[in-house]
Amino acid sequence: MSVLPAGTTTAQAKLIQRALNEKTSSNLVIDGNLGPASVACLDSFQSASGLPVSGCYDTATAAILDPFIAQKYLSASSYSEAAGLLGTDAATVQTVCQVETSGAGFFNNGQCTILFERSQFYKAMKAVTPAAELSQLVASYPNIINPVGGGYLGGEAEWGRLQQAQTLNSDLALRSASWGLFQIMGYYYVQCGYQSAEAFTTAMQTSETLQLDAFVEFVKDENGGSMLTALTSHNWVSFAEQYNGSNEHAQNDYDDKLARAYSALV
Repeated sequence: MSVLPAGTTTAQAKLIQRALNEKTSSNLVIDGNLGPASVACLDSFQSASGLPVSGCYDTATAAILDPFIAQKYLSASSYSEAAGLLGTDAATVQTVCQVETSGAGFFNNGQCTILFERSQFYKAMKAVTPAAELSQLVASYPNIINPVGGGYLGGEAEWGRLQQAQTLNSDLALRSASWGLFQIMGYYYVQCGYQSAEAFTTAMQTSETLQLDAFVEFVKDENGGSMLTALTSHNWVSFAEQYNGSNEHAQNDYDDKLARAYSALV
């Protein structure tokens, strides 16, 4: 018997694996191939949910996981809908999230994908903190507040850095992390259609649909439409400089990564 119902696409299988990772605290490779490791996670989920352990994605299992998947993750059609709002093709939208997060707006444990920027937190805190106190903070917490970027732990460990920064100033800490599929910095909450950094980051932790909506609003609003023009015309150099900043773009060949990702998708 096949693990998945007939007609299940690879994209759908990947979403099932992502859901199983979160629901069973696992770290499956998201490849759309439900082999022995995925089946073991499926069995674990069925057992914990009080379902018959069938070893396949049966109707009872789908009744629980399908609504969860639909609420939290994006479907292929979501990219097309966003592309329509931006006046471009779905591959262009997918390109940005592939380069930013490899297409996952949540870590395996279900927490929103983030990256905490200690240099941005330093800049934000500098505006509201006396110089002597700021120097003490840098000395005491160099990994979360620092005029020099870096200090990344990567993955889910970034949440520990953010939460430590929140003990110093929660609002500015939220603004100093990048969020979701498209890694939009929290300080852009207004451009994304929110009234506060807290409201923006709460939404980013809710679903990839809201992450995608924020990207659409951000691109349409930023730089008086210049970013949107660069994106829709596939001027990757201009888009990269506006989206990630000229320094980041120069250091990481961001435009080349975008160009390669787009070519692979079309």
